[in-house]
Amino acid sequence: MSSPFQSLTKFLPQDTFQLVEPHLLQNRVTLKITRPRQSKLGDYRPPRTKNEPHRISVNGNLNKYSFLITLVHEIAHLYTFKTYGRKVKPHGGEWKSYFKQLLQPHINQQVFPENVALALENYIANPAASSCTDHNLFLALESHNQGDTTETRVGDLEPGSRFIFQGRLFKVDRKLRTRFSCTEVANNKKFYFSALAPVNPVHD
Repeated sequence: MSSPFQSLTKFLPQDTFQLVEPHLLQNRVTLKITRPRQSKLGDYRPPRTKNEPHRISVNGNLNKYSFLITLVHEIAHLYTFKTYGRKVKPHGGEWKSYFKQLLQPHINQQVFPENVALALENYIANPAASSCTDHNLFLALESHNQGDTTETRVGDLEPGSRFIFQGRLFKVDRKLRTRFSCTEVANNKKFYFSALAPVNPVHD
């Protein structure tokens, strides 16, 4: 009998479907492949009632290695919720433990290219809310994107430069420890951007 998740195979690295499928089947998951979202790569929503399924979504534009890591990330949220409910932090030690457990079989199977595998070694020691927050892992994963990967990011811009983000005009103020302080030109409100946030630069 064909799996209800069989279409996932085209989004995943070879020979990884059989490792993730049981988690989806055994836990009554509704999985949605979504259009690109700038704010997140995927998400997990717990059931609102005992008769509802767990809901996971993953952006459909991710390369296969990013897709796998994001899917495992969200499955780890599922197990964290099943075990602890809402009593723990979303990306606390409990989630980190499940994420490492779920990702390790894929690492053991050597499904990741060498540059991604090396970056994952450091990332998995203390995984964060998103792979985008780890600069080395982000760049390693991005190197496997298809097509044009020459997007401009906030970290590429000099102080005083202007850029468009989600249809709004911003100006780069200064680099902080891990983020960039920026001002929205229309109202002078301050915002903080990751250096890796993709933007459209404005050339005066």
